[in-house]
Amino acid sequence: MHGGDIYTRKVDLDFSVNINSYGVPERVLEAVKKSLEEAGHYPDIHQTRARKSLATLENVDIESIICGNGASELIMAVTRAVNPRKALIISPGFYGYIHALKSICGSASFQAYDDIVVEYPLREENGFKLEEDILSYIDKVDMIYLTNPHNPTGRLIERDLLEKIIRASYDKGCAVLLDECFLRLTESGESISFKKYVKDFSNLYIIDAFTKLFALPGVRAGYLVSCEENIARVKAQLPEWNLSRASEELLVAGAEEIQRSSFASESLEMIREERAYLRKELASLGIYVNESDTNFILIKTGDERIDLYEKLLDRKILIRSAEDFRGLGKDWYRVAVRSHKDNLRLLEAVREEIWNIKNH
Repeated sequence: MHGGDIYTRKVDLDFSVNINSYGVPERVLEAVKKSLEEAGHYPDIHQTRARKSLATLENVDIESIICGNGASELIMAVTRAVNPRKALIISPGFYGYIHALKSICGSASFQAYDDIVVEYPLREENGFKLEEDILSYIDKVDMIYLTNPHNPTGRLIERDLLEKIIRASYDKGCAVLLDECFLRLTESGESISFKKYVKDFSNLYIIDAFTKLFALPGVRAGYLVSCEENIARVKAQLPEWNLSRASEELLVAGAEEIQRSSFASESLEMIREERAYLRKELASLGIYVNESDTNFILIKTGDERIDLYEKLLDRKILIRSAEDFRGLGKDWYRVAVRSHKDNLRLLEAVREEIWNIKNH
């Protein structure tokens, strides 16, 4: 259900996880390392430094922020706080929302998962782009899960459409969980974030994390931005000490790094160039390459004889099979955008495997 299976496989290059291949900023890494010197102390139960740093970064009140042990913990906590009777998910989409909804089955009028969930199907023929007909679904649900940019497609939601969804949901009393964890890895970046509108829309829960940008998925560090009343409800669903000292320091140092350095913009320049290169070269091999606005792309070989996942794994290259995403088949894969050197190795391996299949 997720990428990153390096523990049961022999892997030299991992294209299955969507983290920033630009690397970890030295100051951020040093702050995380230094935090281990204070591992003999409990972390701050109030998360004061982390919340203050993030509030400054996002230009919101500190009362509108709560931190989590990664975005996943907060997705679960928001889901439990809202406790929807009907929830809308986008398919194909991130499994974490399904996992969170399954956790409340039995608490929402003792419903089963299939009774709680309504699916909006993205369509291949329009590049898996979210369209205005999603507005017709709002009356059917009391919670919506949105990812911007979407996973696994990499597509941004058009800003005007996203605003319509949030406004219509607000009018209907429908909660919106908006996952912006990849937003800083798009050209639009924080300019299209809705975090500054949480006071205007009490139905809005926005989740972000530093996992992807700073390439430290092993140090869980996420945060939620919402109105003060929602933050209190979500906090009740979290452990008292849900952050480690390392997570605290990653959030503090990460917020400072974004504000004071060119790391994010330099990362975006690399991602933009390498994404364009990967898309062009993969398409030249006859592979369908979906449009993407971020650091991963969704591809389709169009030939189920080509088990690209296993063939590349034989070469110690791990990609993400997309077969378990609802609505996708065995010939769909998700590939991260990595460094030029790594991308060259991936392309060489894909080229050879396709040639072998077509000539044998």
